[in-house]
Parts: sequence; C-alpha cells; structure tokens
Amino acid sequence: PGAPSFAVTARQAGEVVGMAEGRVTGDDCDLDRLLVGPAQRGQGVGSHLLAAVESLAAERGCRRCRALAASRSRGEAFLVGRGWLCTGPLTDWLAGEDYARLERRLRS
Repeated sequence: PGAPSFAVTARQAGEVVGMAEGRVTGDDCDLDRLLVGPAQRGQGVGSHLLAAVESLAAERGCRRCRALAASRSRGEAFLVGRGWLCTGPLTDWLAGEDYARLERRLRS
C-alpha cells in the first residue's frame, strides 16, 4: 500500500469552495494540491486550508510539510508568505517548466 493520503475541504453555505490533498510518508507531509475557487480567493480560505493541513500533519507525527510550486507563481508566493521556505529549484522539472521545492518545519 502507498502512503496514507488525506483531503481537506473548505465550505461556505454548504458549498465546497476549496480543497487540499496530500500524503503522509514517515516524518513528511507532502501537499500535492491546494485549490480555492476564483470567487473566494483573497478571503483567507487558502490560509485556513493550509493551517488545517499543517495541523493534520503535526497530529500524524510529521516533522515537516513539503510542496512543489511553479517558480515565481502565485502558489510559491502564497506558501512563502505563510512561512514556508524555498529549499531549492527544480529546473525543467515538468513540461520544461521550472519549479520550486518548498517546505515548512513543524513543531516537534
């Protein structure tokens, strides 16, 4: 079996307006996807989802969260703005695009 996966949703008035999903592998939580509906962007939905992922990871004993984001993208800026650190570039990683490897250490 693969790594245990998780999904977290954000709802407003009963409607799903955002989601995050990923996997837990040993001490690491890999955030694979974080999406927020266009009408809800800038309202803190993404920040709440990210906080929920970090909390879930800590509860499962993870020491860090990791993610990949296209270099110089809104996703990279979003994570960096919330305390994540860029730990290295991935040149020509996916379809010739550059990506950034990001992580956030969790309290032990």
